[in-house]
Amino acid sequence: MAPTTKEKKFRRVTTGCLCCRKRKIKCDETKPHCQNCIKSGYLCEWSFKRESVQSMDNYKPIKTKKRLKGI
Repeated sequence: MAPTTKEKKFRRVTTGCLCCRKRKIKCDETKPHCQNCIKSGYLCEWSFKRESVQSMDNYKPIKTKKRLKGI
């Protein structure tokens, strides 16, 4: 490859409607109804807030420490 060639950056989708996430398919994220739900006849629902990875990482050690205290 030539050094001047730039690779395309892919945007990772971190959200999607609940139905597409449950079915593990790519959501086009059009609101109020994504195209997958329209084609399939599903009710297109969106979650309001997802827990961030950082907040989940902070939760796990505390839960483990509490469980170990009981032993």
